[in-house]
Amino acid sequence: IHPELWPHEVRRAPLRHLRPPQHACTMHHAPSPRLRPASLVLSQLYSVQWLSAHSPPFDTPPHHLYRAAKADQGLGLRQRKTNGDGGDATADKTPEEEPVELDAAQKLLIDDKILAMSLNALFFGVFIDAVCSSILGPNYPFMVNRAVDPATGAETDEPAHKEGFDDLGGLGVTTANYVIPMCASLASSLSGLVFGPLSDKIGRKPIILLCLYVGAGGCVLKYALRGSFWGFCGANFANGLFGCSITIGCAYVGDLFEHDPAKKEEVMGTVYGVWMLGGGLGGICAILMESSGLFMPLWLGAGLSLFAGFYVHLRMVEPNKELQKKVTKKKHDDAADGGGDDDEEATDKDAKPADDGAVTELNKPVLINILAGAVADNIGSTGMSLALMPVLFSKYVIGPTFRGDDSTMSPEGYKWLSCCFIFDLIPGMIACMILTQKIGLGASVVLGNFITAFFTAALLIVGVYVTDDGSGMLAVFLVIFLGGYPCTILSQLTTAPMLDKISPPEMRGTIQGYNTLCSDLTGALVPVILGEVQKAAGSYGQEFIMWVTVVWSLLACIINAPLMFNPLYGPQPDEDLNLKGLLGDDVDLIKRAEAGEWVPLADLERINLERMKKGEPFLRMHYGKYADDAPKLWKMRQQAAADFRWIKADMTKWLAKMRDPAVRDEMVKGINESRATPEQQAESRRELGEWFTDYLAANGWWADDNPMVMKELIMSAFPHVSDPEITADTIESTIVKSLRVMNRNIDLAEDQDPFTSLLSKRANPRH
Repeated sequence: IHPELWPHEVRRAPLRHLRPPQHACTMHHAPSPRLRPASLVLSQLYSVQWLSAHSPPFDTPPHHLYRAAKADQGLGLRQRKTNGDGGDATADKTPEEEPVELDAAQKLLIDDKILAMSLNALFFGVFIDAVCSSILGPNYPFMVNRAVDPATGAETDEPAHKEGFDDLGGLGVTTANYVIPMCASLASSLSGLVFGPLSDKIGRKPIILLCLYVGAGGCVLKYALRGSFWGFCGANFANGLFGCSITIGCAYVGDLFEHDPAKKEEVMGTVYGVWMLGGGLGGICAILMESSGLFMPLWLGAGLSLFAGFYVHLRMVEPNKELQKKVTKKKHDDAADGGGDDDEEATDKDAKPADDGAVTELNKPVLINILAGAVADNIGSTGMSLALMPVLFSKYVIGPTFRGDDSTMSPEGYKWLSCCFIFDLIPGMIACMILTQKIGLGASVVLGNFITAFFTAALLIVGVYVTDDGSGMLAVFLVIFLGGYPCTILSQLTTAPMLDKISPPEMRGTIQGYNTLCSDLTGALVPVILGEVQKAAGSYGQEFIMWVTVVWSLLACIINAPLMFNPLYGPQPDEDLNLKGLLGDDVDLIKRAEAGEWVPLADLERINLERMKKGEPFLRMHYGKYADDAPKLWKMRQQAAADFRWIKADMTKWLAKMRDPAVRDEMVKGINESRATPEQQAESRRELGEWFTDYLAANGWWADDNPMVMKELIMSAFPHVSDPEITADTIESTIVKSLRVMNRNIDLAEDQDPFTSLLSKRANPRH
């Protein structure tokens, strides 16, 4: 009986045990296609109702209620109402009228739209936090720059800009320029050590909200203290104490995709990508608001940060880590096992996944090696920043003015360059992603260190040793800088992925905090120290500090060299090895096919076509046992898209050939003659039935629950394509129907945007 016709008490039963009919399924007993949607929706309602009744409450976005039934199916859900004595006024309603709202953590796992909504909120929050942190960046040199005496050409103690700081607290211009962002970076490095572990305990969302709301107040505080250099630096430090949204965001992504390393790496790269883009956009805001003053962009930052806080509060969903782990474990634990192939298992004992695919013990020697290399690399990478300020700024922006000439690069041009060069990283990210797959993370970081040393030395030669400060040499300088900077980022794209490979789940936020400490601390202190060294070295200051960064980049090569020999950070295996399978001569392929092993479809169909032409039967292949295939399901999933595309191409080719009646008749005759015998067909059906039901049982589908729904699911997945026997009149329609099904399966197996994936997979440099 169709569920809409069930008795009232049956329809109210959430998990009614129904015995499937003992007769075989025939077309006479198949349910009407017109009635299938309502039954499927009702089954989904039961599942949602049970989850809602057996789960603790979580933080739920008030404006997003999960809808198990579509409105156009006439089964919309109603809000729960209570009667006067507090009882449930919906107790006597049918199941489709029962309230079935889930908690937010369950929605995050069930509904892809909720997951996308939460991730978009995270991206937006991290993006706005980056905008606010860099919204005054291009103005820093003009805040501290000193006026020049026209008579002597020497710097005075007066600010060059009307809103510049009157007193730099005894610091030189270069040092003061780096002290301002240093305060925020220093505080941010410390905040990661506190809020990273705290987020492991109380959740990621509260910490991100704290960063955004306090960031709004920090912008107001900095504006209020803009009249004092040290007061402004103190406000910048206080604001930086809550500037760890990028660290917590990466930990949040790790929670969501703990057992899906590829997806985790991709989304984590997107987090870093939006962070960098936000940093560039913040500087653009300062340029566009130049006429309003050096500090007015802070009010824009305060408003954006406050709005982002509200948006994240409403949209971002805190995951239930234990539930997330249980649900995603089954889907990916076979991939963590490596399919039982010895050559795919990590040999590092401390990095070997546990049964659930997670690292259980932190490899401290490797951690120290990675962090030490990161420190050396950050010191060396400072040379690229020094190439802009002071080298380019002093030589091409203010240098010509000392002689009374016009600037080779205008102050406005320098501002645009200082905030937009970050977008130069996008092509570098794509190229670096491909390179790291080929040579591995360990070799990539060493190569990146060497490239950084090379381009820093080249900029040193053009910017310091070449005395010409005309437009021609400026063009050469910019070509070297913009051409080399995307390459130098290669060494900075590796820290987060390498640390993630050795991080236990319960320490994910803490380890990311270590990364933030090393990157932000060195990024904060090194420019200031080098600025003081430049001041002490006098006329040779710029030359000396640039050579220091070159030496540190070469030293980073030596420190990171052991990572090249760690199998955990070696080259990634070619993805086609999993998709193409084993290759060999026809004898070997036939043996593997007869044993139930996977072989390339192109070879398999070629062999079968040759056998059919000879009048021989097709290869006899067996389904085997599900228990034997379970460790290899991850390979089957990877092979699916490639197999489906090949089948589609092959069917399309034969569909064109079927226009010739002679070819169509010959093909039908060959297929029917080479097909398995009726006894063999029956045996294959039994094997498939056993494999299929074992798969359902192992993956949470209850065959004893609702026979009607199970039949409907099978019919939806395997629609009618032909009658049992193919004829010359039906073979063309059979291929057309099969192609339609294959197109749908290709879409399901290949559900991602390739460009987005390519751009974001490695877009995760240290900041």
